[in-house]
Formats: sequence, structure tokens, C-alpha cells
Amino acid sequence: MNLQRTLSNLNKRIFGRNPTAIARSRNTRALAGGRVSMQDPFRAQTLYHVAPPERSRSVYQLKNWTEEELLHLPVDQFMKVVTSISPEVNKAYKDFLRNCNESWYYHVEPESATPVIDDFIARLETKHHDFDVILDRIFAGIYKGGAMFIELELNASADMAVDIAVMDPFVARFNRVGEEWLLGQWQNGKWKYLHDDPTVMYVPFNAGPNEPFGRSMMEAAPLDVVRMIGVMNDFRRVLESQGWARADFEIDSEKLKDFMPAEIIGDVDAEDEFIRDFINGVNEMYSNLKPNEGYGHLDIVKVNMPVGGQMQSSFYGLVDGLMRLYDRRVGRATGSTPIKQHSNESIAETHAREQRKDYRIDISSIQSTVAGTLSTELGYVLRAEGVKGEVMFSFENTPDPEDVKAIAEAEGVKIENLKKLKELRDMEGIDDETYEKAVNKYKAEKDKHASGMRSFKVVSSYQGSPVTSSRGRMHHCWDLDCPECSSETDGERAATISPDGSEDPLPVVPSTFEVTAAFLESAIDAFEDVMSADYKNLLNARVTGMTQTDAIDTVKKGHWVWNQLTKRYRNSKTKKTVASNRLLQLRDDFVDLKRDTFSALTDDLINSRITVQEWLLDMRKRVRNVNNAQYMLARGGRNAMFQTDLDALSEIIKDQFGYLQQFGEEIRAGKLSASQITARSELYMESSTRAHEQAKAASFDIELPEYPADGSQICKARCRCRWEIVEKKDTIEAFWLLNVAAKHCDSCLSNAAKWAPYTIEVTSSQ
Repeated sequence: MNLQRTLSNLNKRIFGRNPTAIARSRNTRALAGGRVSMQDPFRAQTLYHVAPPERSRSVYQLKNWTEEELLHLPVDQFMKVVTSISPEVNKAYKDFLRNCNESWYYHVEPESATPVIDDFIARLETKHHDFDVILDRIFAGIYKGGAMFIELELNASADMAVDIAVMDPFVARFNRVGEEWLLGQWQNGKWKYLHDDPTVMYVPFNAGPNEPFGRSMMEAAPLDVVRMIGVMNDFRRVLESQGWARADFEIDSEKLKDFMPAEIIGDVDAEDEFIRDFINGVNEMYSNLKPNEGYGHLDIVKVNMPVGGQMQSSFYGLVDGLMRLYDRRVGRATGSTPIKQHSNESIAETHAREQRKDYRIDISSIQSTVAGTLSTELGYVLRAEGVKGEVMFSFENTPDPEDVKAIAEAEGVKIENLKKLKELRDMEGIDDETYEKAVNKYKAEKDKHASGMRSFKVVSSYQGSPVTSSRGRMHHCWDLDCPECSSETDGERAATISPDGSEDPLPVVPSTFEVTAAFLESAIDAFEDVMSADYKNLLNARVTGMTQTDAIDTVKKGHWVWNQLTKRYRNSKTKKTVASNRLLQLRDDFVDLKRDTFSALTDDLINSRITVQEWLLDMRKRVRNVNNAQYMLARGGRNAMFQTDLDALSEIIKDQFGYLQQFGEEIRAGKLSASQITARSELYMESSTRAHEQAKAASFDIELPEYPADGSQICKARCRCRWEIVEKKDTIEAFWLLNVAAKHCDSCLSNAAKWAPYTIEVTSSQ
């Protein structure tokens, strides 16, 4: 009793609290402290245990397994060995890990509980260097063992989470009690139930009815891998024994007999010994030849062409066919697709598309289960610290281009239906209530997933410090209070910087600004620096279908041609045409590629490599180039531009210079942090969408009431919508279309419904 009191007092002096008393006082938590599961329950537990890594085997041992040795290995070790010795299985395994964990994020409700999870993730990253290490182990267990087996490890007083332990699924055991399977382990020779502890979770994948264990993703592959190894071993033995052609020497026995010394003629043993010595001498001479030496010999010896080698072309074809057969079987058995195993040569693109789709659906399904389990475990992190709340952990995937295309086509059909409904309403074919219901239904479906891909709700407004994986960070925010986007500072968010040159005034904004040919040339260089070489000289395209009398000076380079009648680029050499959807993709790709360079520019500013004045001049050049390039891209290149285009483009850039000057003054005043400067700098690239869309309207000789990213929308410069313009006999119809690969604010949704279409009557002057 005295000992317990002494330990309690010691806890108070060291930690400033009594962990046991605190644990009892929190009725929101009923979790046990300490670790209950074991990584290796079959190993005798000692104070010290140093184990070598799996790769400590020699290369010979690792690569020269025989079929008999492999078939006698335990199942869990067999799975690990197969992953190491089979290139096909290894590639499927690595593809699975990388596709399962491209990026991740989480959201906590209430927002005030977010720091608890932030601190826990920080502790994990301190211990494991990266939270992705834990996720990789989870997905590796699913792939090799068919289950995720994890435990949220708490400290002894159960008031703080310290780690997420990922166990090998093969060490889990189940005891059947009645009709229920109860999770447990043999630990040091004693049975230990784990099912009562909520922090320990065994989640099976691909389990059958009344089967507690999951099934490995590659359990059908080992037999075919063993057979492939057997074929390769047999092939090696045949190759070593008879596969290679050999030098052939022909010795004339009659001439050799005449060459024999007279004293041995008639002595059979002496003649045999002479013949053997002669042949050995020939072989030794031939085998010791250097590459630049010739082989001189008597007419007794005749050197024939190499002969032998039983492996004819038909035999090679047989082996190749067998290996391809096993390769396909292993690919199917590991859940991979032929296109990922580089064996899809004879498959049509339609089939390859379905293969990719099936693979992504499988990955998404697994991610959904893992995300739900981690959300529960992270909820226990809150519970352990006496905080009530919920955590939503989610994974993100880069959308497949074909999926995006399918979604875009479906989006187009929906918008076409809304156009028809609007026409019916205008003709009083339907009432306003019916039309409004259709529009509201369309808005409600925007957040739903499509093309078989599962998705998770993304928080659209700023919710504290968003935490994402280092593999893929994405900013989802239009909120002006966001510390990455706003000019408002908060001491608790990020430290502001005071760059060199803060004491000096900034370069003044030019009172007049005109886009010149030199500026267009600089913009073309900036465009070609980041875009694919396939589009070199695209902005120098030759123009057909328009009058050039009022155009600016033309510079014709390359093989691209802009047709003013069809509003399309075409390469006269490759016959490649840039469709409207591809032109839209070029618009967005150019913005994304240029935007990625701003972190380096901000880093130069922070580290005093440049002053704020130099930063401002660099930014002006970037703003000028990106807007010029975007305008030329939609207009048809520099050769399709008139003075009116240069005037409109000058006004756009001058407006941006004004906003940029205000931005620079805030930096000079020390009001912004490094992340805020980078994020707001990127907005100037995003806003170039306006120049592109305004140039598109100019190519039809019209003006539209609003342009994406011109600041009229709630999403402001981040808008990725577009105008689709259709010429008819007496009218021009312009449709505001949403970009299905981006987020939509309410004003963009309203524009899509309001301008479907925006109609302009064509007069004789146009």
C-alpha cells in the first residue's frame, strides 16, 4: 500500500497529474491503456531481440529457389518470397501500394477538436518519419494477408494515443464460441482474447461466408509463379547442356596417319596417344586465341561452321508462349491488369479502358474500407483524451482521363436537357416550378460520384489547418479568411515576413500599357517552355479563313494552321487537329504548370535572394506572359490578332498590374506569410482564364456579359468554367458550361442555368 502511494506521488511530481485518477474521471472514455496485441506472438519474448531484415539472404538464396523448396515454405513466408522473386507479382504489388495511397486528408467535427488529431499525426510522423509508412503497411497487409490488422496503442493511463501498430494478418487467430468467431492470439503460450478491446481491429477482405479470415489478393498467383520458375530452371539446364552451338574441327585421318612418326606406326596405343595429343593441341590453340589473332593450321585440320545447339527457333517459340501464358495468369491472379503488366499489345483501347476502370473501382473499394476503419480509430484518439467528436479520414485519387471524359459527356447531356426545358418554359410548354425543380435536381447531383468511382465529401470552406499526405497536397478553398489565400493575418496561423527592400517604395504602375510584338514573343516562349513539344509553334500558326488586312505583323513558323471558320488548330504535317475539349485542357494545363513555379519565387524572396521590388517586376512579367499566351491560344495565335485584340489584352493586363501593386504593398508592409504570398501569387495565373475566354468571344466578334475568372463569380480567379459558342444562321448562342473536373460555386451554377444559352442576334454590321 505504501508502495502504491509512493508511486502515485511520484507520478504527480513528474507528470503533474495522477493518470489513473484522470482516466477514471473521464466518462467519455472507456478504453484500456497499454498495448494488448503482439507483432510476433510465436517468438519467445526476451529483453533484447535483434532480427535481420528479410533481404539479408544472399542473392543466390533469394533468386535460386527450387519448386520443392517454395512449396514447403509456410504460407506467410511463401507470400513474402513470391513478392520478392517474381517480377510480375512485385510490379502488381508496388502498383497496388502506390495507387491505394496517392494522397489523403481528414476532417474533424467539431473544428475545435482538430488539434488533437493534428498532434497525434505529428507524433506518428516523429516516430515513423511519415504517416504514409503506416498506410503502406496497412495496404501491404491487405495485399499479402487479405486483411488489415491494426491497434491504436494508448499510453499506460489510457488518456493519450501514442501509435498505430500494424500487425501481420497471419498472426491473428479466431476462436469459435457458439456461432461467433472471437479474435485473439496465442501470446507466450497463452490464449489472449482481443475482441473485447475496441482499439484492436481485424478487418478481412474477400472473406467467404462463415470465414473469419480474409483472402490474400495474390493467393492464386504462387502456383503459377512456381511453374514459371520451373520452366526457367529447365530452360537454363537445357541451355547449359546443349543449347549453344560449338566449334567443329574436322581432322583428316589419312593425312594425320601420314604425319605420324614412323616409329609409332603399327603401335595402336602409341597411335591413339598421338591422335589425342594432336586433337588436344588443336583445341588448346583455338581456345587460347585472342580476338585479334587468326588460327593457322595444316591442311590436316579443317574448321567447319559451328554445329550443335538443339534449341531451334520452334523451341524458343514454345518457351516464349509458355512464359506469356504464365505472365497473363499471374497478372490476373494478382488483381493487376494487362495494361499495367505491359502485355496489352493486342487489346483494343475500349477493352483497355474497361480494364483501367475495373482496377480503379477495386482500389476505391479497398480505400473506402480502410478510410472507414481509420476514421473509427482516430475517433478513439479523441475519446482517449476526453473529447467528443468525429473524424472523417479519406483518400483521394487522380481521376482517370477517360472517367473525366465520360463525366463531361454526361454533364453535356444534362445541360442540353436543361436548355430544352428552358425553351419549353419560354414557350409556356411547362411552368416555372417544373423548370426550377429540374435545375435544383441538377445542382443536388453535382456532389455525387460517377463512373463507378467512390468519393468522399470534401469540406468546401476553411476548417482549421488542412492536413494532407506529402504525396499529394491539394488546396480546396474560396474562403477569404483562409490563411493561404487572404491578406488578413492571424498570429496563430503563420508567421509573416518582412522582405528585403521593405523600406523602399515599389516601382510605380505604368500609366499606359500596350502589348507589343516583343511581349507576344516572350509569351510564346513562356508557353513553349512548359508545354509539350507536340505544340511547338502552335501560337505562330498560319491563319486561313479570315481577312488579314487589319491584322498585326505576322510571323509564320512551323506547320500549325488556324482555321477561322472552324475555330480549330490543325498541323499540316502530322494531320493532328486540336479539338475544343483539348484546347480547354491546354488552357488549364498551362495555368497549372506555370503555377507550380511560384514556391521557388517566394523562397527567393524569403531568403533575401531578391528584393520585394525585384519580385514585383518578375510577377509583372509572369502576369503579362500568361495572359498574352492564354489570349493568343484562344484567338488563333498571334497571326489571328488585330489591334482591337491588343487593346483588350492591354486593358486586362493593366487591371492585373493594379491588383498586383496592392498585393506588393501588403508584402512590403509585412502583412503576409510565405504560404499566403505563394497562394495569392498563384491566383494571378488562375485569373488568366478570363483572357482565354474573352479571346474566344473575340474570335466570334462578340462580347459576353461575364467571363470566367474575371472576379464576378464567388470563386473569383479560381473559376475553371468556360463559354461554348455556337454560330447559327441569324443568332450566336453562348452557353456557360461548368468544368466537371473542378469545384463549382453558386454563381457558376446560376450562370450555367441562366445562360443556357445567352443569345446574340447577328446584324449586318457583324
